[in-house]
Order: sequence, then C-alpha cells, then structure tokens
Amino acid sequence: MKNSAWYRKLWLNKLSNLPIKEDADTAWSGMEQLLDQQLPIVNSPSGTPAPKPAGTTLGTYFSYVISAAAMVGITAYFTLRTPDQAKIKAVNEKNTIPSFKTDSLVAETSVADMHLMDSTGIAPLAGIPIADSNHQSPTLKNDFKFKKEPSVNTKPGNSITVNHTSKTEDSNKPTSKKIIDDKADNIAPNSQTTTSVAVQQASPLDSMKTEKQFPVDLSDNPGSTSQLERQRQNRQKRLPKAKTQIDTPPFNYSIEAGINHANDENSFYVIALGTYALSPRWLISTGLGMSTPRTFTGQYTRKSYFRPDSMPAFSFTDKRKVLAMDIPLTLTYKLSNTISINAGPVISLPLKQVGIKLGTIHQKTDTLMHTKTVNDILNNTKMNRINIGFSTGISLHFSQFDIHTRYQMLSPYSFSNEFGDNKFKYRSFQIGIGYRFK
Repeated sequence: MKNSAWYRKLWLNKLSNLPIKEDADTAWSGMEQLLDQQLPIVNSPSGTPAPKPAGTTLGTYFSYVISAAAMVGITAYFTLRTPDQAKIKAVNEKNTIPSFKTDSLVAETSVADMHLMDSTGIAPLAGIPIADSNHQSPTLKNDFKFKKEPSVNTKPGNSITVNHTSKTEDSNKPTSKKIIDDKADNIAPNSQTTTSVAVQQASPLDSMKTEKQFPVDLSDNPGSTSQLERQRQNRQKRLPKAKTQIDTPPFNYSIEAGINHANDENSFYVIALGTYALSPRWLISTGLGMSTPRTFTGQYTRKSYFRPDSMPAFSFTDKRKVLAMDIPLTLTYKLSNTISINAGPVISLPLKQVGIKLGTIHQKTDTLMHTKTVNDILNNTKMNRINIGFSTGISLHFSQFDIHTRYQMLSPYSFSNEFGDNKFKYRSFQIGIGYRFK
C-alpha cells in the first residue's frame, strides 16, 4: 500500500492542508540575517572585500611613509656628502698662500748691535767721523727693513771689503775690517765695496747713509718664518666661510610620471609643470596632471520588486571608474641644490564615469524583470564636479632629473542616484621621476 499512488496523494493532500505561518523565503531571509550577525564572512557573495580596520589601513600608509623616508634619507646623505668635501677643499685652496707670494714678503728682523772703529784713516774717505781709540762707539738698536739687492758700486777711490757678523754676543767687541790699498798714495778707480751682512752705524744719520750702501738678506731668519706663519693663520681666521650657492633658473618647465597608490589600488599618473623662481630658494609651480581611472565601489539598498510588503529590502553593489584631471599649485623651498620640500593646494576635476558594472544581487528574483531599470538608474548617477585638497612632499634633484615623493588628500567623491548616496575619501601616496628641460 505504501508503494501505491493513492498513498502518496493522500499525504500530499494532508501536507497541503496544513496551516503555514510564514513564507519559506521570508523564514530563510530571517535565518540568513541571523547567520550574518553571528558568523560574519570575510568576503561577501558580490565579491566586494570587507572593509579593513582603521588600524590596518593606518599601518599600511605608515609603512609606505617609512620606506619613502628611508630611501630619501639615504639618497640625500650620499648626495650631500660629496659637495661638502668639495666645499672644504675649495676653502682650503682659497686659504692657502702660494709660494711665489710668500717668497715676495719681506722679512722683518732686528739688526744686531755693531760698532765701527776706524784705525787707518778710512773714516774721512767713508764720510764717518773719527773716533778716539779709547772711545766706545754708541750702540743703536733699531729694526730696519732691507731689500735684497745686488752688490753696490761705491765711489771710485778705494777698494774696501768689510766683513761683519749678523749678530754679536757682545756689542762692545769691535768688528774686523780689511782695507786693501792698491797704491801707496793713489787708490785705484772702479773699486767695489761688498758686504755680506747688515751693518748698524753708530748714529741714526750714518745708518741712513749706509742703508743703501750695505744691502742685507734676512730671508733665512728663523724669526721671520714664525711671524709669517702667524700672519697666515690670522688671515685664515678672518676669511669668511664659503656659502652654498643655489643655482635656480628664473623659469623652467618639466614633466613627471610615476605610480599613485590609493584605496588599495595602484594607478599611473603624468604631470606637466611650469615653475617660476621667486628667489634662488623659493619657487612656485603649477600644471596639469592626468591619471588612469580611479575605481570606486558603491553599495545600495532598495525595497523588493517581487514582494515589497512581505519580503525585506535587497542590497546590491556597483563598481565604476572615474577619469579626473588634477591642477596642483605648489610652493617649493630649496634646502640645497639637491633637496627641496614642497606643499600646496590641489584642485581635482572629475571628467567622466566609465566602466559602470552592476554587482551580485542576493535575491535575483527581485531584478529578474527589472534589470534594465536598475542599469539605467546606475548610469544616471550624478557626481560632484570638483574636489579640493592638499599635497606635500620631498624632492631630490640630480642634474636635470628629479625624484618626487608626495602625499595627497582630496575632499570626498560623492555619487547620488535613486537608490541612495555614497561618499568616498581619497588619500593617495605618489612616487615619480621628473625631467627638467632647463
């Protein structure tokens, strides 16, 4: 009897007559909500990844900043190290006195006390007053500057050779003199008088007379060497320190390209810039920048098309890409010829929405007959016309090439349609290479 057709029909009639408190779909939707609350899933059925915690996102950006700072610091260290050594070398070369200048300096020294005694009547010939043999010549201690000259020809009449020592231990000792008489009564003409050291006469007038007749060479005096060394050290102390000269053209234009990381997505960008120098260190620049489309994923909720009174609202997602143009206005300060910092406002103009796609819907029966309507509403989504933000960064300069690191913040992108509104914050980290045409 259990295998008969009548038995099955009997139980089907009994089951159909049983009272049903609620619809099966409604009961399952309630169970699904309980499961979602108690057992959250990592990825939703639509394929949209679950949002990351704020701590994870902050840690990701912090790791990018640390990596960029380490790269910039290492590059700046090796870049600035060589100019410092070159600057020190240039200052040392400037402070060094060439040998041909030091040789031209006239040494200053004191002349030893000397006495000139006359014994054979040579004083009248030389124009020196005769002193008694017992009379001691007065001693004059003065410092005179002498120039090294060739031997001086004296007036014809006598051939006199006077040998003196440059310094004497006892000023009272007479100096030796040798007088050569060529003839008994007449002195041969064109005779020469030579000296090898400085002679200090007994009186100031006599010393002034003999200064031209007795040239002195004091270049080997050890006292003059120490004095020259002191003068050179004082001159080095008075020399100003060499300042780094900042080379900046009055006007320049450049192009930059690199990678833009934002919202767990990488894109490429390119910027054309024009720069005007307010001073050698302060510059202002502006330009136009374009990047590959930026992706935004929105989420919407709507009442059920199938049973709006009995079934809960259904949710779905969409994905769209936005093509935008950026206009930066940057103020730059050059710390040196190799490193600079910059900051300034940024204006972003969203141009077009492309690649709009409808995400997975949980209850497909709700949109089975309304897919075209949903797509039309999504395609007519309105978007804000302008975004204003701020950017700051560091740049390294090598010849005509630059390395730029930049952090950029923009006001939220907003999208609105019949299903609802969505807003997205936009924070990006950029790193790129630029080329200056001047």
